[in-house]
Amino acid sequence: MDRHCVTVCPMRLMNCPFYHVGCHTAIPQCTLEQHCKENLRTHLICTLPIVHRNEEASEEEWKLRAEALVKAQSENELSEALDLRSLSIIVKKLQAMKREQQIE
Repeated sequence: MDRHCVTVCPMRLMNCPFYHVGCHTAIPQCTLEQHCKENLRTHLICTLPIVHRNEEASEEEWKLRAEALVKAQSENELSEALDLRSLSIIVKKLQAMKREQQIE
């Protein structure tokens, strides 16, 4: 039983994959996707300062940018990101697309 709880149990608690950037939630492993979908904006707000290391902005500005990203793109693509790296890649891609549209 102990082995099950530590290795394969879907109810095993784990830290959110965005723990290192500010989401300090412990969640059952089987609810990871649901947690990421429900906390997309929070994860974006935590991730944007990492993606834009050289920029200084207030928390309110990061919130506005997160909202703009969510509105500009379907939440499905953003909420598919289950870790910091994949969300950072999607954010960079979306922002590059937005810049291209502004140039045209």
